[in-house]
Amino acid sequence: MNKNGIDRTISQIKYIKEVNYEYSLMGSSDSARPAYYHGAIWKFSNSEQSVPSLSALPHGVWQSLIVIELICSLGLILPALNKQLAILAPIAAVCIAAEMLLFSGMHLFSGETNNAPMFYWLVIAVVCVFLAVGRFVLKPL
Repeated sequence: MNKNGIDRTISQIKYIKEVNYEYSLMGSSDSARPAYYHGAIWKFSNSEQSVPSLSALPHGVWQSLIVIELICSLGLILPALNKQLAILAPIAAVCIAAEMLLFSGMHLFSGETNNAPMFYWLVIAVVCVFLAVGRFVLKPL
């Protein structure tokens, strides 16, 4: 295996560790709030190049996703503190689901053979869609 192959394998292992850590955070709480906040913080210290299938994202887009994720994290947390802000939770959930579906689509088109990140993103998208449908349709705010 050449140096580039080793670097790529190390990068994938680091990413899988991050995904597992985020998944454990999500499983230890009753929502995806801590995991999603952690994902935004993770983006500060890791570039889009650390996830092979997302390397097509321009750096400016990657940086703007950090801001969007932090805003969405607040949108998931603030309704617990103030009932008047309850509409923010399903809106944030829709934004998060859209981002996760974008990441999954980019992963499919990248030709990457390790699908673990895509499965993680799809699980997060399903949880967010469930939250949004529940708040918009089943029990409107």
